[in-house]
Amino acid sequence: MDSIETKNRFGKTFCITEYDSANDWIYANWFGFVTPDDIKKWSVDYLKLLNQTNCSRFLINNKELRGPWQQANEWIAVELTPKAIAGGLRYYAHVVSPDLFGAMSVNDLEKRVEGVGFVMRVFKEMDAAQDWLSTCT
Repeated sequence: MDSIETKNRFGKTFCITEYDSANDWIYANWFGFVTPDDIKKWSVDYLKLLNQTNCSRFLINNKELRGPWQQANEWIAVELTPKAIAGGLRYYAHVVSPDLFGAMSVNDLEKRVEGVGFVMRVFKEMDAAQDWLSTCT
C-alpha cells in the first residue's frame, strides 16, 4: 500500500493518505494542528489518489488532530467536494477528534455538504466507521 505524506510549510507531516486495496477505500490519517492552506495542499494529494483509484469510499481519522479547521469548510464544500464527487466519492466516514474544536469543525462541514452527492457519517470510534464503510457499495 503506497502512502502519501503531506507536509506543512515547515516540512512536518500532518496527514498520511493511502489507498487500502484490501478494503477498497482511501484512508487519511491526520495529526497535529492544520491550517486552511494545509488542507488545500493535502487535497491535491487526495484528488490525485482518488483519480488513480476511482475509489468510492473514503475514511478520515482525526483522532490525533488538534484544534479547529472550520475556516477551511467553505472551501472544502465549494471547491474540493465537487472534484471528489467527480472523481468517484460516494461514501465518507469521518472519525472525529476528541478535541472539542475538531468536533465543532466536522459538525459544520457535515451541514455544508449534506445532500450534495455522497453519504457522510461521523463516528467517535474507528471500528464503527470501518464497519459502516465496509457495508457501502
